[in-house]
Amino acid sequence: MVSKLLVILVMCAVTLTMGCTAYQRVMSGGTETEVLPPGQKLMTAAWRGDTLWVLTRPLHEGDVLETYEFHELVNFDKAQGKVIIKEVR
Repeated sequence: MVSKLLVILVMCAVTLTMGCTAYQRVMSGGTETEVLPPGQKLMTAAWRGDTLWVLTRPLHEGDVLETYEFHELVNFDKAQGKVIIKEVR
């Protein structure tokens, strides 16, 4: 009986963990790295619910590739989650 209950609890925990999106994990203190499609320059990023929206444009000749770190701040002093966005040629 106890072993069956343990198996059920483990299965529920695995299902719940797999059901979280990467951004939900970020919002609870995790880190996620995203690489933009090749040749795209990041203009801005914004959250809407648990979705991260990014505005990009094509890379121009002479643009420098950059890596951006977006941090969630709680009470303006403690960093929680972090999203890293990288540009590639």
